[in-house]
Amino acid sequence: MNVNELCEAARAAGADVFGVANVERFDELPVRRHPRTIFPEARSVIVVGRRIPRGALRGVEEGTQFGNYALYGRDWLDNRFTSLMTVQVAEFLEDHGWEAVPLPNLPPEVPPMGVSVRPGAPEPNVLLDADDAAVRAGVGEIGPMDVLLTPQFGPRQRIQMILTDAELEPSPLLTEPIWPAGEDCRSLCPLGAI
Repeated sequence: MNVNELCEAARAAGADVFGVANVERFDELPVRRHPRTIFPEARSVIVVGRRIPRGALRGVEEGTQFGNYALYGRDWLDNRFTSLMTVQVAEFLEDHGWEAVPLPNLPPEVPPMGVSVRPGAPEPNVLLDADDAAVRAGVGEIGPMDVLLTPQFGPRQRIQMILTDAELEPSPLLTEPIWPAGEDCRSLCPLGAI
């Protein structure tokens, strides 16, 4: 599969953020956090995302309307719009003969909930760290307060992942920092919240 063709399909599905990591970029992770624990044949991890519209924050900034961000910046954006886009990209891969496992962005700190189904397997549920995957896919970096930052949108995006057996050319890792090293956070916060 051509990664440019896949990127175009993701953009057509609504992706504002796109990156690919080969599965070897995850090799030092423990079994509970490794993509191959979920999909042993995985060759690539795709990170897709949608931006949080800048306007979704206006009511919060003005202190006058908080529900808009909850819907269009968090709940609906992540659980509906981004999820539908992720499934469309997974369907595109499957329509081209590859297997694709769409994964939501769930907190990886959730403790195991069950018993191993076979010796040597971890307990369910294995959850991947989507922000970590985004860094490994060249999408962004982890900034202050452990938030994913991207060059295009800073902290304003919702991301999800797709595991696939398609061997895709990995995106280059970021080489320039997004967050200005040594910068005083207080001087950068437009709301003076820090």
